[in-house]
Amino acid sequence: MKSSAAKCLLYGSVVLLLLLFIQANAYATAVSFSVNVDTTSLVGTYEAGFVLLDASGLGDANNTVTIDDFAYGGGSAGAVDPTFTIGGATGDLSSGIDLVDSSPASMESQASSRRGVRFRSS
Repeated sequence: MKSSAAKCLLYGSVVLLLLLFIQANAYATAVSFSVNVDTTSLVGTYEAGFVLLDASGLGDANNTVTIDDFAYGGGSAGAVDPTFTIGGATGDLSSGIDLVDSSPASMESQASSRRGVRFRSS
């Protein structure tokens, strides 16, 4: 009869080999959701800003966020603030904003005097 240590070693080796040969399938799914922000308490012009960080820090451009379908309760969108537009950020509040993690941080900021902001992110 084999010793319990030998049995543990045998079973451990079998489990390790199975784990090495069985690979989990990795996949990504597109997620889309709507956001409602009550900005009625804000007075005057404010800036709406959106940031996407590249978790790997490599700027590998493997993630994209699209923010569009902006709806407001009156007011108007102002100009895009070039000071706070960096990395893989393109677009504006009127046409939609795309953020790509092509740099460690991608950011878009735009002035707005609209109230009751609603937008979709995907």
